[in-house]
Amino acid sequence: MRAYYALVDDILSWDEFEEKVYSLNPDPEDEESENIAAAGVAEELGRLHRKISGLRAGPTLSSFFCKVIEKEPVVRFNRQDKSEGLLEKVLAGDETGEVTLVFWDEKALACGELNAGDVLEIAGRFKSLSNVAVVDLRRSDACVNLREGGLKSLQPCSFNALVLETGKTISYESKDNVISSKTPLFVYCDFGENPGFARINVWNEGIIKDISAGITLRVSDVLPKPSRFREFSTTGTSVFSLISFQKQSLKPHVSKISSVNPCDYASVSGEITGLDSLSGYTRDDGSVLYLRKGVLSDETGSAAFVFWGEKALAPVFEGDKVSVYNALVKTQKGLSCSYPEIHAGYNSCIVPETPFNGVRTSITGTVVEFAGTRYILDGGERYLLKGADDAICGEDIKASGMLYGHIFRADSAEPVCYDIREIKERLSLMNKSLSG
Repeated sequence: MRAYYALVDDILSWDEFEEKVYSLNPDPEDEESENIAAAGVAEELGRLHRKISGLRAGPTLSSFFCKVIEKEPVVRFNRQDKSEGLLEKVLAGDETGEVTLVFWDEKALACGELNAGDVLEIAGRFKSLSNVAVVDLRRSDACVNLREGGLKSLQPCSFNALVLETGKTISYESKDNVISSKTPLFVYCDFGENPGFARINVWNEGIIKDISAGITLRVSDVLPKPSRFREFSTTGTSVFSLISFQKQSLKPHVSKISSVNPCDYASVSGEITGLDSLSGYTRDDGSVLYLRKGVLSDETGSAAFVFWGEKALAPVFEGDKVSVYNALVKTQKGLSCSYPEIHAGYNSCIVPETPFNGVRTSITGTVVEFAGTRYILDGGERYLLKGADDAICGEDIKASGMLYGHIFRADSAEPVCYDIREIKERLSLMNKSLSG
């Protein structure tokens, strides 16, 4: 009964819960009868047996049915206090998704009795789909079907991939003051029976230092992880190798705007037919979360979009044709109807139509920085600057590299000094730009 109380302990005290349970007249001498009544109270409050896709982190335990897909071997490790610990991970799922059940110490030993195909009723602490710490479980005769095309294993895998974008590196500090960094690599891959978008969490930035958008890779020994979309993480043995692979066979699939469904992740392409100014708000920790709203249109219709965080700083303009990958579709309510709204943030990537067909050129301009993103201003245009890492903010440089729409990837750069005639020409360009 305690496990069922843990599902509702943020809204009921123990005495209130016990009172509700015994109001259902269970036999106080029959533990099974008591558990059925306790489950009834949790169900009445909407906390019992959620689908995996509906699990969210919160102050209480989560309850759900699932079917065991794969069980990993028990891992033994030593804690900081020299005591031995045990860890067991079990991949399980239902018709809406998959989850990794995590068992520690004596609970890990009890997993020896679990087998693939077993249906379980779980009460656990949900942290993410790849980390649900199991508090209590029991076998169940409930009917649970697995998702078609869902994750089948947590074992390392390999596949071919087309790089869409390299995301911004984020650093983490662990409890024992060890700093590590993670770089998201967004790809379109041929993994499994259903090729599609994937995010690879790269924990060793060095293995992708020569990787940029548009190239094809053989990705080896990465770990799949349960997620609301396709996601992998690198290990110490992961390798990314450049390959000559026909891009046509890895052509990213996108959906028509009229066909996207709320609550799904979708990839769409179209023209930006409306674009608001950059805005944002200050979080409690003092950092700024930027956002930018607009309208994306294709031949089947239009949808509002919201770009969040780093994506809001993407140098896109009205009239640009872009592809937005792995965006969460939400429902926006209007005065007379509801319509889809496409949200692109940390798990998404935005690719202009031109990146795979860049033009080699050189740009002379001033390096500026805004909200952590560097640009080069040539007097008439602004380009997002990749590379030229030694150039400092405010410095004038002449950079050579590849221009992809409004993204400039520099492979060389040198400081420049202007004579009077050049300064006048640059001032004239800036004046025309400001007055136009």
